[in-house]
Amino acid sequence: MLPQLEIEYYLQIAAQAYYNHPSYISDPSVPDGITFYSWLIFVPPVWIARALGLSLFSVGPIWMLLGSIGTSAELYFVLWRFLGRPWMASGLSIFCLSSLFFGASSPPSYQFNAIAGGLFHHPRVNLDLSPFPIWEWRRVVNPALDLPFLFVQILAVSIARERQRGVDVWISGLAFGLLFYVYFYIWTLAAAALCLATLLDYTRRKIYGQTLLIGFAIGLPELAHLLRLRATASSEALTRFAALSAAAPSHLWGLPWFSLIAIALLAVWISTTKRLELTYLWSLFAAATLLGCSPVFTGVFLHAYHWTWLRLPIRMILALIVIATFAERGIRWRPVFSWAMPALLAIYFIGGLYLTALLVTPGAGIAQLENYRKYRLQRLVLGVNPLEPNSVIAGDDRFTQLATIGENQRALSGLALNASMALDNNSWRSRFALNAVLSGATDHSEFEKKATVELQNGLYNASKITPELLSPFMRNYDEIVHDPNRFITEFAVRYVALPLDHPPPGYLRNGWTLLQSGPYWQIWQRKASVY
Repeated sequence: MLPQLEIEYYLQIAAQAYYNHPSYISDPSVPDGITFYSWLIFVPPVWIARALGLSLFSVGPIWMLLGSIGTSAELYFVLWRFLGRPWMASGLSIFCLSSLFFGASSPPSYQFNAIAGGLFHHPRVNLDLSPFPIWEWRRVVNPALDLPFLFVQILAVSIARERQRGVDVWISGLAFGLLFYVYFYIWTLAAAALCLATLLDYTRRKIYGQTLLIGFAIGLPELAHLLRLRATASSEALTRFAALSAAAPSHLWGLPWFSLIAIALLAVWISTTKRLELTYLWSLFAAATLLGCSPVFTGVFLHAYHWTWLRLPIRMILALIVIATFAERGIRWRPVFSWAMPALLAIYFIGGLYLTALLVTPGAGIAQLENYRKYRLQRLVLGVNPLEPNSVIAGDDRFTQLATIGENQRALSGLALNASMALDNNSWRSRFALNAVLSGATDHSEFEKKATVELQNGLYNASKITPELLSPFMRNYDEIVHDPNRFITEFAVRYVALPLDHPPPGYLRNGWTLLQSGPYWQIWQRKASVY
């Protein structure tokens, strides 16, 4: 799922709290269906939007605002905490947030080369800035909204370790417990790191142990909730999602030798310099690395790349602390540095903004904005009759995904369908096939291509798409083509959205009326008498 498309998926989850039940989130595809996401990232931003009288689309900018302020502020405090110099923490924070690839083992010189390439070549040639380097800091909602909570927890553990007072330990435990309500991968990472720090930092074992106990006590309701969700989820959906299944060869990437070597070198440096206050930060780095490559050791697939996303910023912070410490002690600072370093930092910062703009503006980014503009002009204007809330809408994904967000609809197919934990395989295939038929896909070979793509997106752990995997899709498709009305009734499809230039399929002549004829989509409604 591409990052620019995931924001639509997350907004569909938030839509359930915004429109239907403000205190919790649920599956966008199935009424009150389960979702494994934690509520803290979704529900409070929805409350903010509703309190300010804003539309659900405003939750996206709210996420970005909270993520940017939270990440930058907490990153600064973490660096200040371990370096002790505000000006150095400020400069390194700007450097981190401006960097595209440094956290992924690429040197800072890459960014200067990319800036020069962008200035001299863009837009005549496309820069190779893949694969999505802004994941490290700014990917909404994960990890951009997760990192501030992790940084707060790092600060809380550090303060509790230093002061060893009861109130500080309770705050440390509270900060850890809060992670249970943020994201599964972040609290599991913190728990593993606290256990590791307990083993290594023997003078502060009690602090880490108490933090673990308090945090697990606070997170116990969320753990119970996750177990209940696991029991009620479709077993076939869990298999599609590849939760705790055998890892395919394509997901056994090997060991991250660069990080493993860095772990060993940092351990030696922390031990020899007596910087034991960095033990927990080092433990987070080590835990994220080991959890990220856990499929290599266990053979089990658990979407371990999420821990890798968290590993990269932690590794960057540790590397900068070491570099800053050596620079402060070993370099004779000359007057020239007083203007040269800020100048280079300014170039790096402006260049980071420029390169980020190049990343988000071409291709899918522009298309997504243009699609929203068309939807807004057609549907979010005065005089347009709203769609009936909580209705099922089929057709063009470009419209149905936005209608889910803008008008409280449930898309028959699309982004949320692949991640739904409430649908068995037959319902998943049938909904996708029915949507293809209602969109006008009547050619057998054309649907086979669409089904192949759907399988690639929906089966998270499949090595390759085989005829055995395609065969059930084709059977469902043939059944629906033979009798579409039975499946339209079964899935309660009320609306179909088709591009304006799309010839109306023949089924629309039987029980459908044209609700809106443009300017960009035809919106058809099924007559109430055939429900």
